[in-house]
Order: sequence, then C-alpha cells, then structure tokens
Amino acid sequence: MTWDAAAVGRLGVEAVEQAGADLERQRARLVEVAAALVWRRAARHSWRGPAADEAARRYVEATAHVTALAARLGASAQALAAAVPSLRSARDLVRRADDRCAQVGGRLTQAGRYVPPPPTPAAADPVVAAHRARLDAVVTAEVDALVRRAVDVADTADRALSRALTSAASGRSLAAWLTTTSPPAPPPPVAAVTGAQDAFRAAAWWRSLTWSQREDAVRLHPEWVGPRDGVPAWARHEANLVLLSRLEAEQRARLQAVSWWDVDGRQEAQEALDDLLTVRTVLGRALGGERRRLLLVQSPYGRVRAVLAVGDVDGDPHVATLVGGLATSVRGDALRLDDTAVRLRSQAGTGNGALAVVTWIGYDAPRWRDFTDTRGTVLSPVRARESADELAAFSAGVTAARDDPVHQTVLGHSYGSVVTGTALLQPHTLDDAVVFGSPGVPFTDVAQTGLRPGGLNVLAAARDGVATQMTAVLGTDPTDVAGIAWLSAAALKTTVGSTNGRPVTTTASTGHSQYLTAGTTSERNIAAVAAGRRDRVVVAGPRERRRHPRWSDADPFQPQPRDLP
Repeated sequence: MTWDAAAVGRLGVEAVEQAGADLERQRARLVEVAAALVWRRAARHSWRGPAADEAARRYVEATAHVTALAARLGASAQALAAAVPSLRSARDLVRRADDRCAQVGGRLTQAGRYVPPPPTPAAADPVVAAHRARLDAVVTAEVDALVRRAVDVADTADRALSRALTSAASGRSLAAWLTTTSPPAPPPPVAAVTGAQDAFRAAAWWRSLTWSQREDAVRLHPEWVGPRDGVPAWARHEANLVLLSRLEAEQRARLQAVSWWDVDGRQEAQEALDDLLTVRTVLGRALGGERRRLLLVQSPYGRVRAVLAVGDVDGDPHVATLVGGLATSVRGDALRLDDTAVRLRSQAGTGNGALAVVTWIGYDAPRWRDFTDTRGTVLSPVRARESADELAAFSAGVTAARDDPVHQTVLGHSYGSVVTGTALLQPHTLDDAVVFGSPGVPFTDVAQTGLRPGGLNVLAAARDGVATQMTAVLGTDPTDVAGIAWLSAAALKTTVGSTNGRPVTTTASTGHSQYLTAGTTSERNIAAVAAGRRDRVVVAGPRERRRHPRWSDADPFQPQPRDLP
C-alpha cells in the first residue's frame, strides 16, 4: 500500500497485536490436539489387525496435519508480533510530529507537512517575525524528518509482514519460525545535510528502534550512537564510555610506537592521552554530588574534543551549553569548566528551575601556536564558521531527543561567542544566548538570529580589551547590535531577584576572564538567563552604558547601588 502520515497515524497496532495473540492461542490449542492424537495412537495396543494398522496410519496423517497447521499459525503469530514494535514506533513518530506542530500553534496535514499558524498582530515587529520564521523553518525540518522516517519504517514493516504471512501460509517458514530472533538495528542515516537537519534525522532513527535494537546499537556499534546529535544523553554516554576506552588504548599504542627521536610526535600523542585521562577524571568527580555525562569524545587529527554535562540533559527543564574561546582544551580547561557548571547548576536550584550545564569543547578552538595560521588564528572567523553547524546540531539534538519541551541557552565566551553568533545564523533550537568578552558577532540586528525579543544577552566588563579592541576584525561589537539585552557586569547591591527581600551584593568583573567568577554580577546574570529567570536579571544601567568599558579605563567600575533601570 501507499503510506502517508495520515495512514501511519491511523495504524491499528493494537488490532495487529491482538490478532497475533489470538493466533498464538489457536496454535496452543492445536498443539494440545496433536498431543491427544499421539496419545490415542500409542493406546492402540489393545487392538490388532489390518484395521488397526490403517487407523494408526490415519492418526499419523492427522497428527502431521495438525502439527503443520500449528506451525503455520505459530509463524503467523510470530510475524505479527515482530511487526508490532516497528508499526508502533512509526505511529508514534507521526504522533510526535503532530504534537510538535501543536506545540508551536500549527498543524500537520494528511500528507505530513507542517502548516504554521496565521500571523498575529505582534508579527509586525521584525524581531518577532524573524523569530517566527526561524521557528517555522526548524519545525518544518523536524516534522519532515519524523514523517519520512515513519513512512519508511511502516513501509518496511508492512513488506516484511506480507512476506512472512505469505511464507507461513505456504508452510515454508517453520524452520525460520523456530529460529527467529529480533532483527538487528539498522544503521543511522548517512549525514547528507549539516547542522540541525542531521540531528532531526538521527533522532527519528533512534525513535524508530525497539529497545533491544537500541541496546544492541549501544553495545555493538557505539560509533553509531556516541557522536550522534539527536540521540538521548544517557545512550550517548554509555556508547562514549566504550569509545573513550578505545581512544585511550589507541593513544597508548601510538605513544609506544613513536620514535624517541620524534619529539613533536611524542608530545602530540602524550597531549592527546592526557586529554583523554582528563575526561576520565572529570567523569569520576563527586563535586556537587552530580553525575557527569559524556556526550562526545573524538580525536581527529590528534586533538581531543569532548562534550561533558552536569545534570540531566534528558530531563531538566533548562539546558545551558558553555562554549569556550582561545586555547580552550580538554586538558587545560575541562576541570575548571566543570567547577563552573556545578556552580551555575547550584544557583539555578531544583524542580522546575533545574539546569543541566554542558561544557562544549566540541570544536578545535584556536591556539596560541595557530596565531599565524590564516585559517586557525583567533583573528579569523574561519574556525567559527567551520564549527557553527556542529554547535547548532548539538542544540537541535538536545531538543529532538527529548519528549518534553526544554529551554536552551548557549553561553559563548571570547572566541566562543563568535562560534555562538555564527551558529545563531543557522537553523537552531536555542531560546537564549549570552555572549561575554566577545570580539564580535557576524550580525548587526537580533532579527538576523531568529531569537525571540530579548533573547540575545551581552556582557562587557571593565578592562576587557578583547571585547573592545577586536570587533573590527571579527564582526560587530555586540553592544552595538540592535535589540540586545545589555546585562550588568558592575558591582551591585540590589533586591532584584532576592528571595527574602534583602539586598544582594555582587562584585564587578574586571578584564577578560572573570565573567564566571563566583560572586560576580556577571555570573549571577548568566545563571539567571540560563535558568529562565528573567526576574533575576540586572541590566546595565545608564552609567555603565555610558562608560562602555575600554582598555584605557583607569579603574574598574565602582559599586553603583542605584544604577538600575
């Protein structure tokens, strides 16, 4: 038959399951009949002669016939039972697509296409209109991936069931029925596109698998699961633990094979091994009483990339992804950033405010040694452009892998803000972004990012030369972008966001590296945005805006208790 979204959504999976159960009961009854016939044949010892021999022959024929019929019923029941998980997953994919459309006010057509809601009066605002357009584009891509996978799974299951039932009816499937096992997991879709679309396709693939197929994929093919954006964090973690062990073994072997005379080769192998051992150390930490998740571990070209999370990426209502800048590496920064993640998560609290924090060292950040490299230098946006799709895919994968909505924020520091800004120009599922210590972003208006009004938050601290002297090279000064929320990095004493009405005192951030220092206004603001608590955010006041920090500032900002909007 020809499948479409409507046909898959109407699948009577329960009827198929019930039919299989009914056939299995009939098979069991026939087995009892066959057993009775065998017993009756064995009881002919009181009867002798040609008639008894003929009766015995008839018993044998009847027993063989009943047994063969039972086998056919059993094969048919087995085929129906085997088809149920695939048919159910196909129907669930269409229902998820329908729910996703409803979440954003749209609807799903019978052909499986997303129809956005009619525009509202607020759509006259360019930022609102751009946000709506970006959201519609992302939902279209996600729904298309879900429906395509659903139709493919339903069609494959339908064809396999037809062949199995035909074979059962002809009596050719007895041996297959006796040895039937769960089909292996199909491989994930080949990456034909980039960014968010790949994540949506991978999420649809994962959702189409049975539990046994998922377990087999993690155990037998961890390379399918570990690096796959769109797969739940728990599965990626289990697969990446296997990949981590493999990489450690490979680097140890490489280190042993490198000649003692090859100093650079030995240093590179040792650094890669130290990176992997640092990942292992972070995973074993007990700081904050939180379990760590390993969402990515790779070693392309000898450089280790890792994505680590504190908290429940699959369940917490808020997820923040922290992107570092110049010279960020696993070995040099993973432990420090893990401390920061624990602190941000603690500030957010629990329950509806729970925040999972991801340390995204998932790209090759520019290094000091790359300063003269035209592609890898921190003075060039090339590395950011190469990494933006991966960041957009990661955020889309977090959304696609979950059953409930999630509020996502990306936190970009220094060159990481350039990566963040470039990712915001791709299809993405981010709700908020915070850029701090930024050397520039590749746009001039928030409307270009598709973020909602107030979704782009900027911090610029006193004496941060990167945020003031490099924007001519890497884009627009974020404080000059139209439609931003300019947050305070000055020392403050305020009751904004206070839980007991008492003033909260925070210190100023000074220079390029104090934005996430404990007790600073900037850290408090970043945590508030990540946790979706706009009521706790303190924006930069008039004095701070007038004194846009420059490297030549004589002194850092002084406490400004009344410097509030």
